[in-house]
Amino acid sequence: MNLSRTAFLLSVTFVASASAENWPQWRGPKNDGISNETGLPVEFGEKKNLVWKLNLPGEGSSTPCVWGNKIFLTSADEKNATVGMCIGTDGKEIWRVPLGKGGRAAKKDEGNTASPSPSTDGKHVWFFVGSGEMACCDLEGNSMWKFDAQERYGKFRYGYGMHSTPALYEGKLYFQLLHDGGQNVICVDAATGEEDWKVDRKSDG
Repeated sequence: MNLSRTAFLLSVTFVASASAENWPQWRGPKNDGISNETGLPVEFGEKKNLVWKLNLPGEGSSTPCVWGNKIFLTSADEKNATVGMCIGTDGKEIWRVPLGKGGRAAKKDEGNTASPSPSTDGKHVWFFVGSGEMACCDLEGNSMWKFDAQERYGKFRYGYGMHSTPALYEGKLYFQLLHDGGQNVICVDAATGEEDWKVDRKSDG
């Protein structure tokens, strides 16, 4: 996916529907990439089905998650650090929080530390970024907890970046850290960030 520095776009049909289905994480409500919404536009651009456009502070390729009138995503900022952002469905930035130490690109334009996508349950939003920071905020942007996966599980060793998006399910966050320095699948408690379990996931990748 190409990085987007220019803008975040939203289509007219999505904004207009006050009862639109929430999209709480990367793969949607049921983790299958399917939405039950109908009548959505199949094309949009600068002059077609566009309600607003917002310039982002930097590059990022995370998939936004949506709950009610709030949109959550990650981006590099003006200093090339990584931030979590909340944008209203009216196109106005509500808040941003610092997450990672740097927003460096992994390989050309194939991704950066703002590639993993956030998740929300309508009460909290969880962010993970490629430099290893995982964080939980409430919907007003207040920090609930944060940890550095590189400090907890070992320094990342990779050539193409860390783009793993945690999956939220029944109060737990599941994610994988696969790199030359370690290969694990990990589950943490979404309310506290404390580890529930970790298993080896050997790979020759």
